[in-house]
Amino acid sequence: MVEPRSANLMGAVLRIGFGALAVAAVISQLAIQIDAGSPVTNFLSYFTIESNILAGIVLVASGLLPVAKRPTWWGDLRGAVTLYMVATGIVYNTLLLDVDVGNLATWVNNVTHRIIPLVMLADWLIAPPRDR
Repeated sequence: MVEPRSANLMGAVLRIGFGALAVAAVISQLAIQIDAGSPVTNFLSYFTIESNILAGIVLVASGLLPVAKRPTWWGDLRGAVTLYMVATGIVYNTLLLDVDVGNLATWVNNVTHRIIPLVMLADWLIAPPRDR
């Protein structure tokens, strides 16, 4: 059996790690887009990018902030971002899977459309908001 403190620490490390992965994927693809001469504003206008930035922030902050220190609205924010990421994953994997995505790096595509949506859903299901 995993001790509660160990589970909390493991959860924090996983959240920070996956949050950093989401941010790294977005930054990596941004660099690719800039090198290709694409406007930054166009890149930042994609829902996938916006939702992954938010997911990265929420995951890292959730890993760093103890539950008792989180604001009362934190569960609502997590829920919204989880919904955004699940929608991103479902739309991409059902409607856009065979669409040419241009110069999107394969690993970035997998992280932003598959891994982070699943991580956010798992995080929500494993650790639902405590006020619900």
